[in-house]
Amino acid sequence: MRICKSGLVSSILLAGCATVAPQIDEAALAKPAVETVYEGFAAGDIALATSRMSPEIVWLEAEGNPYSDLNPYQGPEAIVNGLFVRLATEWDAFTATPSEYVVEDDRVIVFGRYTGTYKATGSEMDVPFVHAYTVPGGQITAFQQYTDTETHTAAMVGDEDVSAVLQARTDTILRAIETNDTNEVLKLFTSNAVYSPDGDTLFTTPNELAAYWEAVVNSPAADGVLEVVDIQWLAPDAFVELQRYEVLDADGALMFGGYASLLWRKVDGVWHIARDVSN
Repeated sequence: MRICKSGLVSSILLAGCATVAPQIDEAALAKPAVETVYEGFAAGDIALATSRMSPEIVWLEAEGNPYSDLNPYQGPEAIVNGLFVRLATEWDAFTATPSEYVVEDDRVIVFGRYTGTYKATGSEMDVPFVHAYTVPGGQITAFQQYTDTETHTAAMVGDEDVSAVLQARTDTILRAIETNDTNEVLKLFTSNAVYSPDGDTLFTTPNELAAYWEAVVNSPAADGVLEVVDIQWLAPDAFVELQRYEVLDADGALMFGGYASLLWRKVDGVWHIARDVSN
């Protein structure tokens, strides 16, 4: 039994008597925890893949990734049902294969590649990824993905050609101007569409949208030109159209024109305009 004396000597010796809390080797705990995610996903063992995830984990897919639509995924259940199940059912042979781990304290950076074939399009994907994990005490609390979202989206979109959809839109609007009937025009929009015809006014309800188009078809407008300038795919069911437009009167004179940016979304298999902002 060790007895510490009083006084100055006692103070010095007490330091030796105190119990020193062991230091946690965060790096030694972090890497194995992250490895279980890839091992479990590859084996189809969801219990293993989520075994080291905190109940409060926050998982973020890269901005522009089609699967970022449900960001942030909060908790293992949201990750499994909102992400892992979709990857497993929408792709053939989807893999996320790590090639290098960089570990510093409770931070783990993983470099690797995604591969797979999207079932709906038959298009293959092979792109690099970087995953950033935060793993305090060996439990994963945060995840951030970085990857080639353009190639990822392209594989899911495939070769879909929406030119017919855009031409039908143009024909519908011109026919409405000729007949003063806006019913078909209004069907182009989603039920919660937001429309700004001038970059200043904003219509957010179906009634406001209907009133605007009634005013258009009853105005001196008699013809128009709609030119698609660019299309950017955001996801298999969403793209942005950049459009140049001109509105003409009965004599063919320009009434007004400019550019418009439209967000299209596929709802129940049909393309609709969800956002339309013109200048």
